[in-house]
Amino acid sequence: MPTKRIHRKPPQRRKSGPSLLRRAVLVLGLLVLVAGANWGYRHYQRVLDLDRQIAELEARKQSLQQQKQEYEAELQWLQTPAAVEKIAREELGLLKAGEYRLDEVIKEQ
Repeated sequence: MPTKRIHRKPPQRRKSGPSLLRRAVLVLGLLVLVAGANWGYRHYQRVLDLDRQIAELEARKQSLQQQKQEYEAELQWLQTPAAVEKIAREELGLLKAGEYRLDEVIKEQ
């Protein structure tokens, strides 16, 4: 009986390094990681900048509210009869009926 020859494939050698697909996936993963980190850093910087702007605006708002209160108090005082009389006497030189300015009386003598 004749013997049959069995043809076996020679054993394939395993590649010592990672396959091309694995390398591509690794490089792609690293690129995604770097891009994500860059986006996160820029986003973090934007948040810090906005926090700084908020703090500046809050301080300005508080200053303007204080200034508004001062103006309102001055307006209330200016609407009183005493304020009107003081302005009339000091700034406009007005006198009540029957009053004379002292410097005019001295000049006449």
